[in-house]
Amino acid sequence: MLDKIGLFDEDYFLLYEDVDLSFRAQLFGYKCIYVPDALVYHMASESIGYDSPLSVYYAHRNLEWTYIQNMPKKLLLKSIHLHLLYDTMAFIYFFEKGLSKVFLRSKIDALKGFARAISKRKTIQTKRKSSDPYIWSILEKEHYLNRLTHRFKKTP
Repeated sequence: MLDKIGLFDEDYFLLYEDVDLSFRAQLFGYKCIYVPDALVYHMASESIGYDSPLSVYYAHRNLEWTYIQNMPKKLLLKSIHLHLLYDTMAFIYFFEKGLSKVFLRSKIDALKGFARAISKRKTIQTKRKSSDPYIWSILEKEHYLNRLTHRFKKTP
């Protein structure tokens, strides 16, 4: 699989590199399998801190690249309003946390990498095998606002 879809995208450095890899795998016709009995011990954000400037920057820059590079055109048009709503709500959340400058810098830097992301998009979308309905069936289970609700629950 990795020979066909490539490895982790080195432009990411940190965060969302796994999402990008999984998205590309799905686009190229590979299936990700859910194993409910599997146990995974993962100390999320333990080394970089939950909602630290570092995690906010890389997560929100790389989120844009993942979306631009991987989302099929018809699904991009179908989901852009949800994506922008999530970005808006995330900005409000990070503004309240005193991290609005970091959040905005992440989006500006995502735009600076836009041409490179579009170039990668062309390669990815040309090679993809999965249909839009299949990809949408995976994505419609994800609700952007659930991520924000989770954040607000963690806020003291």
